[in-house]
Amino acid sequence: MCGRFAIYSSFQAIKDYANLLNDIDERGANYNIAPGQEISIIINKNQQKNLKSYKWGLIPFWTKDDNIGYKLINTRSETISGKQIYSCSIITTSANEKLKDIHHRMPVILNKEQEKTWLTENNDNTLKNLITSYQSDKMLFHPISFEINSVKNNYPELTKAI
Repeated sequence: MCGRFAIYSSFQAIKDYANLLNDIDERGANYNIAPGQEISIIINKNQQKNLKSYKWGLIPFWTKDDNIGYKLINTRSETISGKQIYSCSIITTSANEKLKDIHHRMPVILNKEQEKTWLTENNDNTLKNLITSYQSDKMLFHPISFEINSVKNNYPELTKAI
């Protein structure tokens, strides 16, 4: 579940979309982001949205082996409350009607208004209300090549329907 994803919008487009104020390191497109790779995420710092680089994977403070982060890449929405996350993880929830026959989990997907709430709100109940299955009628998806299973492959055709 959620073992790969892609970011291929330009960083200027991301900066414009999110009204980011900070300067960002320009990164090229990545069509095959895998656990342990550096990714840029939007955080709230001093009441301003900033883009910051993190390694994808949850690394508990108590671990002696940072490689555990390659295994802990997703956080279940049902158990997230009260946990402090020190690294980067994809929050998952129950799959919607469209995806449930493919997998029982899916990533939490927020619309722009929900993103704003997620970045600025501190109330657990308000945040819990955001972590639901995305509306099936607003989703499009298609099968992609099994070449996605190797991080050596990183090109636009990986995102194309087969």
